Amino acid sequence: MLIVSLKEINELEKLYDLVDGIVVYTSDFSSFYNKAYNLDEIKDIYKLKKNLNIFIDLSQMMENSDINKLSQFLDSLDGYDVNYIYSDLGVHQLLKDKGIENRGIYNPSTLITNEYDLEFYLNQNMLSASVSLEIPVKDIIQISEKNNHNLFLKSFGYHQMFHSKRHLIDLYLEHINKTHTIDNQNSYLREQKREDLYHIYQSNKGTLLFRSYVINYIDYIKDIKPKFIFLDNIFINSNEFLEVVNVYSKYLKNIYDLETSLNILNKLSFKIEDGFKYQDTVYQKEK
Repeated sequence: MLIVSLKEINELEKLYDLVDGIVVYTSDFSSFYNKAYNLDEIKDIYKLKKNLNIFIDLSQMMENSDINKLSQFLDSLDGYDVNYIYSDLGVHQLLKDKGIENRGIYNPSTLITNEYDLEFYLNQNMLSASVSLEIPVKDIIQISEKNNHNLFLKSFGYHQMFHSKRHLIDLYLEHINKTHTIDNQNSYLREQKREDLYHIYQSNKGTLLFRSYVINYIDYIKDIKPKFIFLDNIFINSNEFLEVVNVYSKYLKNIYDLETSLNILNKLSFKIEDGFKYQDTVYQKEK
């Protein structure tokens, strides 16, 4: 199933024939996004979904004070055919309390690195779960095979490498006694001895840091065979992202071959790198 993050509602018309589902970010419970929506707007999107599956992002790290608010949010969507993507296991417990844990996808970014951990989480009656993208692709293929290919895989986009509840940009500005208006789409961190620019994103939910390049797993997607193939639009403009979606859709339908697909993607403006695809890992477990 090919799913993509939604930016503008008026983009739905272009997605109906290309993808199977959309990820909708929420202004109350998402850690980061290009565009987020409140509950009423999400219900409006649902009315327009046609054949698309809806996945609602609940990626923020929860606190006790968030439980009642999230519970009310979930109750307000009772009767709606939607699924949820989260990174905090407290959300899974809340879904379980409501008898809808089978609608949840656990996406903890870098935490799941082997087949046994993934098996454990899937046995909690989750819809799916993701593995870390900081392990080699050969390990991802093995993990997917060992778990009946029930995998949520972020196959394209900027890779999140750090998440903190603290407001790190604010703390830094306070330290140097300066003020600055933060533009999350155009804010970068650069290390003293490296030239790479890393997207840094701060909101009231905390601070996130992304790698300096775009990841792309289209060349291995038919080997991994994930249940959910996710393309993320964070920091990518709508026109180029639609081109990415079109390429993936046509490749998965065997309209484009791999060489054609890679040629098109590599001509877009962002930098695509292999990341950890071929770097060996120390994170595999023995049973």
